[in-house]
Amino acid sequence: MESRQVMVGEYASVRAVLVNDDQFGTGGATIDCGQPRRLLPLQADGEEHDVYRAPLARLLSAGAVERWEPAIRRITTELVEALLVSKRDPASLVDVNAGFSSPLPMQVFGWMMGIGDIDVARLLILHDQIMVPTPSTPPAVKRSAGAEVGRYFDRLVSECRQHPRGDVLGALVIEQAGRRSLTDEEISDICFLLLLASVDTVSQALSSMFFLFANYPRQRDLAMVGGKANPQFIEELLRWEPPAMILPRTSQERCTINGEEIEKNDLVLCDLRSANRDSSRFEAPERFDPMRSPRPHLAFGAGSHRCVGVHLARMELAIAVEEIDRAIEVIAGPDGEAPELGVLTPRRTAPNLLELRPRASLIDGSQAG
Repeated sequence: MESRQVMVGEYASVRAVLVNDDQFGTGGATIDCGQPRRLLPLQADGEEHDVYRAPLARLLSAGAVERWEPAIRRITTELVEALLVSKRDPASLVDVNAGFSSPLPMQVFGWMMGIGDIDVARLLILHDQIMVPTPSTPPAVKRSAGAEVGRYFDRLVSECRQHPRGDVLGALVIEQAGRRSLTDEEISDICFLLLLASVDTVSQALSSMFFLFANYPRQRDLAMVGGKANPQFIEELLRWEPPAMILPRTSQERCTINGEEIEKNDLVLCDLRSANRDSSRFEAPERFDPMRSPRPHLAFGAGSHRCVGVHLARMELAIAVEEIDRAIEVIAGPDGEAPELGVLTPRRTAPNLLELRPRASLIDGSQAG
């Protein structure tokens, strides 16, 4: 029998699929990102997955990420201030997606991996050709971009092996995977996945955040508490518009989901956006409400394949909220009626033209200098 695609959208069902690794695996799921080999640890299951994930979990732990805060804040501050400098005149609009939402996580990734600015810019272009091709983009473009990314990381890992260094890539080279060291190809495949995941998760959340700040100023008031980013605001942002919409899993044996028969090798598509807006789980789920009673969402997935970079993503978002609050007084969209709160927000690859006005303290400091 030919395998089928089955969409699952209820919160309980989506979570049940994601946490049941024995029944629903990722190794057999079709994930075409133009990669030359497997995306590790994503396209591995069971003990093999655990072996590849363990080094990443150590390198991206809450304690490790906390030590990166000064560097991430410096990158964020520079991008926020560059947004304000880019205004030609007080009335001009700024594309916050091109100037901030996309480059921030890419530059943080570059800093983590010891990648220079020119290569960072090229990798962002390749990332978008892989992850967000336009309807008119030929399939060959994705394949070519994936091949170039694969070659780039193959070369970078080889260079790092010959000349050890103290960044995340250098740590991966000497990390143990089980009872052995990772091979160069395995490290390269891990880097490929880190590139894809690092950019999309944070950049889409930032795009949604600017959408809220520009169209619903009251939401901006809830983003900060006690001079720090409000953790509930960050979590609601992730719930309301999860960066990854669909997570694929392959059924390992025949089973039933919500009364529907699932055959072995069927592709089960977990709809995270639907799950995070399930009215049986969240009251008034279409409403963005940072003050709602906190309940775990599925923006980062669940189970053993849950996003390993959750601590980094949350830190990047929190610092972004704080630095935007510090530097920008007004964030406003073009004149016109605000879009309905609850609709799909603009994807971060689309232009997001907003009016930005710096805080007086920033202007005074600039003039004093």
